Amino acid sequence: MFKLKWASSDCVNTLTRSILNVLVLSCIFFFVPETEASNNSHKTLVLHASNNTDINEYTYAYHDQSEGASSVEKIIALPDNSWNQPTKKSPNFGFTKDHYWFKLTIKNSDALASKKYYYQINSPVMDSISFYLLSDNKIEIEYHTGDKFIYDTRPIQSNTFVFPITVGPDREKTILIRLQTEGTLALPAYLYNEQEFLNRSLKFFIMQGFYFGIVGIMLFYNLSLFFAFRTREYLTYVLYGVSVITVQSTMHGFSFQFVWPESVWWNNKAIPASILCSAVFMMLFTCDYLSLHVHRKRLTNVLRGISAFFIVVAIASVFIPYSVSMKLAGLSVLLIMPLCVGSAILSYRKSKKLVMQYLFAWSVMFVGSITLVLSKFGLIHEGLITSNGWQIGTGLEIVIFSFALSFKIKTINDDKHFAEDEARVANERALKEAALTRVSQQESIDNLRKYEKLYEESIEGRFQLTPRDQKIKCNQALADIFGYESVDELINDENFLRTAGEEVYKHITRMLREKRQATNQEISFKHRLTRLDTWVSLNIRVLRKTQGEELEIEASLIDITQRKLKESAVKEKDIIEAKNAAKTQFFASMSHEFRTPLTAILGYSELAVDKSLGDRERISHVKTIGHSAEHMLQLINDVLDLAKIEAQKLDVESISVDLYQISEQVRDFIWILASQKGISFDIEYQYPLPKIFISDPTRLKQALINLCSNSIKFTEKGGVVLRISCQPDSEQLFFAVEDTGIGLKQEQLQNLFKAFAQADITTSRNFGGTGLGLHLSKLIANKLGGDISVDSEFGNGSTFTLSASTGSLNDVVWIDSFEEEGESALIEMEVLPTDDRAESSALKSSTLPSIDKEITKIILAEDNVVNQKLISFHIKRAGAEVIIANDGLEAIAAVLRDDADMVLMDMDMPNMDGLTAVSYLRTKGFTLPIVALSGNIDDASVKLCIEAGCTGHLAKPLDLDKLDSVIESLNAEIDEAASSVIAAKDNQVTDDRLH
Repeated sequence: MFKLKWASSDCVNTLTRSILNVLVLSCIFFFVPETEASNNSHKTLVLHASNNTDINEYTYAYHDQSEGASSVEKIIALPDNSWNQPTKKSPNFGFTKDHYWFKLTIKNSDALASKKYYYQINSPVMDSISFYLLSDNKIEIEYHTGDKFIYDTRPIQSNTFVFPITVGPDREKTILIRLQTEGTLALPAYLYNEQEFLNRSLKFFIMQGFYFGIVGIMLFYNLSLFFAFRTREYLTYVLYGVSVITVQSTMHGFSFQFVWPESVWWNNKAIPASILCSAVFMMLFTCDYLSLHVHRKRLTNVLRGISAFFIVVAIASVFIPYSVSMKLAGLSVLLIMPLCVGSAILSYRKSKKLVMQYLFAWSVMFVGSITLVLSKFGLIHEGLITSNGWQIGTGLEIVIFSFALSFKIKTINDDKHFAEDEARVANERALKEAALTRVSQQESIDNLRKYEKLYEESIEGRFQLTPRDQKIKCNQALADIFGYESVDELINDENFLRTAGEEVYKHITRMLREKRQATNQEISFKHRLTRLDTWVSLNIRVLRKTQGEELEIEASLIDITQRKLKESAVKEKDIIEAKNAAKTQFFASMSHEFRTPLTAILGYSELAVDKSLGDRERISHVKTIGHSAEHMLQLINDVLDLAKIEAQKLDVESISVDLYQISEQVRDFIWILASQKGISFDIEYQYPLPKIFISDPTRLKQALINLCSNSIKFTEKGGVVLRISCQPDSEQLFFAVEDTGIGLKQEQLQNLFKAFAQADITTSRNFGGTGLGLHLSKLIANKLGGDISVDSEFGNGSTFTLSASTGSLNDVVWIDSFEEEGESALIEMEVLPTDDRAESSALKSSTLPSIDKEITKIILAEDNVVNQKLISFHIKRAGAEVIIANDGLEAIAAVLRDDADMVLMDMDMPNMDGLTAVSYLRTKGFTLPIVALSGNIDDASVKLCIEAGCTGHLAKPLDLDKLDSVIESLNAEIDEAASSVIAAKDNQVTDDRLH
């Protein structure tokens, strides 16, 4: 008989099923066997050179209800419909004493050579196995083995049951197997060719040797420590580890293979007895490791009592049926887990580090067990690690417990040495204190005398007060601070403590009652003689307290009047500087904002009077002039309204307002702005709403238009929604403007409603505006008896909510829908052509005179579309080519990409301003003219442009004659340079001829 000592790695499946019986109660008590419908035709497993087919799909089962009396001949003669259909997972019938037959038909696909295979049943604890190999329904080979037979009955020496099979070329054979066991009856079977079987067996045997070797070394090491220190934790730890190894080696079949191959009876009883012993020793180890007998005596008695009970059960498990003893063993495991973990949690405050290590070891073992369970239920992939999860987890648990024991012993020794050192230091300290006592007494007397002298001569005002008899002790400095000529005069004045005022006096007394002290309390009072404001810093505390009564109060005062005067002067200076800075910022912002529309007005006015223009172009220019004038008028109105509100001269009416009418007026105005940007604008009414309410329609509409237009300005995609609702109880209308724009950061919300302030310094550059809109809207909302709040998330839009008082809502008509009195007329806007080809065609068709100079290429960096058209029109009219750049970055790209002769650079643009772009170009060696375009015409602004590298400065509104002069000068320079080049070439030709 062929002997093979390698063990198969797939016997782990048998181990995992046993672990499931231990850890999962449902697998122990409530397992329901699988049943399948019969099938009249049986499938045959065709064996190839590399066969990875799951043999469970070809394995058929038959329940022998004759208690094993059926002969193999009877089973062979059974019709096909008596066998149950195969399943994709391993057959499992739970705890049963019945007999089951299994049949597998295999065929060798090779027509020339015989193939040798190994049929492995990966369940080392199976009681009885009868294996028959049939050829043409005749028994060719049969084996009878199991763990109730001695080990030598196995055809292959292995920890599991392995049967060799040889199939001739193009032959078909049938395998019949009969199983019977007291435990879980399952057939985790595999079919391997010879090479694959040897490889799997070798890998599994190496892994098991590595595992048992490490655990054995750890147990031997800790057993040595037990004999060295005689500490009980080491002994219970070693006994627990030995019990776990016994369980695992027996469930894997190693014990029966190597330790007791002749002891069939003990092999069947060892598993439940070892599990019960491991539960006992784990509870005892928990008591010793956590020192429960010190701080949890009652819990210790409970754990020891349960341990004693399990010892009795372990002894009884040898004499009771295997299925009953396995269920008791499973109950023991399920019981000790919450007991041990709960004991550790209760001990957490006593020793945090030890408990954390203990719980970590348990969690590792628990994770390994859960991994095993999940792999068996098919929830995660079943591999080498997951199939051995419980074994790996318990191995790591034993290793972690070993380190935890070493840490505990080290901690105990350190605490012992620390206590000895503390005792020695305390003794030495006592001796030193006794020696210094006599010296300190004399020093105390001397210090008291020095203190009294310092107290009297101190520049700080000091006093001590005894509340019971109102006895006061103070120094001359205190009398000087309050304006008394002597200490006695101050003591005789009972009201000197109330000099700073009754409120300050009550505040200080309250702090003394609550906190027993008050520090750095800055108070002011009128000087008793000069009647000038005097500031002092007060520190006061209660020194002693007996039976609820303060015996003494001590205080010190420092005159800080000079410091307060200096701080006040500095603060006034800062306020003046802040006002000047705000004023400067205001004029700079207003200068730019006014000059931008003014440039368009003046420029297009000059173009509009040109007789060569067609009607369509002239109308377009006039409309542009009108829009720019309206924008400028809005700026002026905002500034005037702000001045009125701050001067308290803005009158607010209280008249009847039609809610639908005012909301539709807002819609008519905002719809135009939204359509120009290609976004939506809607109004949602949240009924019921009052048809008429009391307010100022002009100011309310102004605030709503400001909020809606502000949302339109910062929204590029999506749209803006105005939601209107009412709260009758508070008599308030709410107008919520919600947009899908850029949103705001939290730090930007602080300055949002301040005048001339925007979200950040780039907002004005990127989107325009002076920052007055939101400030004015909030002031108007306050005038209308409400306020404005904002809810915003950066990148996800904003919601501005304006509330306004409705006046009395008694006898008001409430409506659930608005009947539209008429549809809003659609405003047809004539959009100027933006396509370069259309504009070029219009220019070509015109008969405008052009300057008779060399054609130049000019880059125009300007973010305002209106100014782009105006300046481009004039440059092209002068005979030059124009390249448009919308910001500083595009200007730099255009300069580096195109061969330009001049750059007209606006100084205030988004993304990158003109000054930064000019500085960058000059550092890159760009030497051609760069002319600055700016609404800031003060000397400092012009100087900044020149220092940045600009060769000239043109003020906005743009003087087109000056622009012509600049272009003419450039053409003259180009002509002069060209003439120089031609002359140089002529001289070179002449020289060549002479040579």
